[in-house]
Amino acid sequence: MTRSVFRIACVASGIGAWLAAPPARPQNIVPPPITITLPNYNTIPIGQMGALEGGAFAARVDDASANWFNPAGLSKATSSQISSSSGTYQFLSLVPKDLEGTDTGTSTEQVPALVGVVVKKMFGNPELTAGFAFTRTNSWTQSTTALRDRLAQTPPTLLTYSADSTFQRVEASAGLGYDPGCCWRVGAVLAGDVTTLDSQATFSTRDPLVNGLDAVQISGRASGSITHLRAAVGAQWEPTPEIRVGGLLRSPGIKLFRSGDLNADGLFTAGGQNGAQLSYTFFDKDPRFDYQLPFEAVLGAAWVRDRFELEVDGHFYAGHSPYDLFRSEQTATRITDPGGGAPPVVDQIPFQNIQADNKPIFNVAVGGHYALTANRVWLLHFGFSTDFSPVGDADQFFSRVNLYGVTLGFTGQTEHIVGSLGVNYVFGSSDNSTLAQLLDSDLKVRMIGVIYSLAYKF
Repeated sequence: MTRSVFRIACVASGIGAWLAAPPARPQNIVPPPITITLPNYNTIPIGQMGALEGGAFAARVDDASANWFNPAGLSKATSSQISSSSGTYQFLSLVPKDLEGTDTGTSTEQVPALVGVVVKKMFGNPELTAGFAFTRTNSWTQSTTALRDRLAQTPPTLLTYSADSTFQRVEASAGLGYDPGCCWRVGAVLAGDVTTLDSQATFSTRDPLVNGLDAVQISGRASGSITHLRAAVGAQWEPTPEIRVGGLLRSPGIKLFRSGDLNADGLFTAGGQNGAQLSYTFFDKDPRFDYQLPFEAVLGAAWVRDRFELEVDGHFYAGHSPYDLFRSEQTATRITDPGGGAPPVVDQIPFQNIQADNKPIFNVAVGGHYALTANRVWLLHFGFSTDFSPVGDADQFFSRVNLYGVTLGFTGQTEHIVGSLGVNYVFGSSDNSTLAQLLDSDLKVRMIGVIYSLAYKF
């Protein structure tokens, strides 16, 4: 729900007076669902090596994940290959401070992060290498339930809250890397990026009075899908055998297709001698859904030895001024019953567009590996990364939580098969996150994931 809705309607002490005396002019009070949705850019560990090294891989990537990290790395692959990597999120703990002691949000899901193919000697040219990949770049799925019962206190109250949210981005890409056989490589990639959002919520609060009941009951859903066509270019440079540098530029993309669905239904009741009721209904099967992708710039530097590698990457995401995430020309039907036997009043209310706000952020990733054996059959990987929230102050939909991740894992290989297994731990918190006017709260997020992958080299 928008904050303006709850300032007017969800404060128990004022709802009766507001309903008994309807405003002189229509107000935009149609709310979206209340959910906890994180749009952070790096929620999924990607790639066989990169996933285990915090995503610090722009300067050293040489496998099927190069379409995402740096397409210049495609030409560094030693042979054609097929690879797949996944992250099984065993546990997601989401704890709003005001709801501690109640049920909290959890999620368990299988997330295919990357399926990729590398083809050497593209078009018969040994200097060209092609890459094709299907990558899940963002994934957030969670359910939150709550129950606050203070009926034994004065004033008594009962609050129930249930919300489901899903936010995902999937990319299908084709890339090409060029290696002239010296100390530098370049590459480019073209990708279709599909962003999907589905948010559902119910909310109810009851305040028994001596002579009646103050109650609010709201339900709603907001969903949308949008496809962008994006392009990226990258380069890698090795000034010495021990130093490697890599960089990437990725465009915000061109919007190709979009769809949406938005509905809300609410009932407000004020008890007492002058009891009143207000209800509204809103439905739009095709609102204009928009989600802005950022311009991205990555720069990484690595130190490479025979048995040890270490890389540090900086990742910049440009911001965007506030824009309409959902926009609709439809109106809501409001029915006001002032009580006392007066006839109800039916009118149409303009929809209040729901805004998103993306601020610029800068993330850092540090990662590498150590060869446990001289022939590099067994590698120990480690990584650390930041995943700061892009949610700006004017955002009315998404939740703001800064995340941090650490990874640890192993890779083993034979002549043709490479397999890896690791653990990823993500944590973060936020202050003063508004779930509803009655639930101003801090949020704590904890995620534990198992990362595994398998690749076959021809």
